[in-house]
Amino acid sequence: MTCRFLAVNDWSDAANVATTFSMPIALLAVIVAGWQIVQQLQGTRREAAFEVFLDFTERFRVISELRRMLNSRFDHGDRSVNIEAIYNFYSQYWNLQINQWEMFRAGLLPIEIYANWLIYTHDNIHGPFALSYYGPKGKKLALSASEAFVSVAKKRMLRGQTEACSFFEALAAVPHSWKAGCGFEIFDDPDRPKRHQEITSLLETKQKAYRRSKVWALK
Repeated sequence: MTCRFLAVNDWSDAANVATTFSMPIALLAVIVAGWQIVQQLQGTRREAAFEVFLDFTERFRVISELRRMLNSRFDHGDRSVNIEAIYNFYSQYWNLQINQWEMFRAGLLPIEIYANWLIYTHDNIHGPFALSYYGPKGKKLALSASEAFVSVAKKRMLRGQTEACSFFEALAAVPHSWKAGCGFEIFDDPDRPKRHQEITSLLETKQKAYRRSKVWALK
């Protein structure tokens, strides 16, 4: 009894068999390559997010130092601390806020981190913080952070940026219990956890909308 594997006229069948077995191998190679690309993208996304975090942290440190210097110079009678110097400070501050929003919008700033930062922005929009400066004839004046939100952020920095302006207006609409004459410091706000949750909910809603748009980075 002869065992017949392949005759000469069966080479076309052999090619079909080889193709049949090679297809799963090729498919596996494609899957592995795709998985490697996804991992690289996820790694790139983590690296980019970390770089964004470090950059914003350093910029906030610089802006905080500028605020401290302005207060010190004013206290020492430096008349060059005028309204232009105060506008310059708030312009830098709101430029940072807008850049943070842009990175969140692109998916490079996690909700957990951004919510913690935004609660301080929310305090600035509503709270008593102010920078003093010298006006005409050395008159002592002040511009509050809440006033700067309108005069610097909305009328200057956010002018023409409809989506960004809408975001910060939604943030401003989150209730804040601080009012002039309150018996607690703004950072001791008893409703702070509730505000943090409302801001987090706002970010979650916005994040879903941004993911559906074309601006979400490194999908």
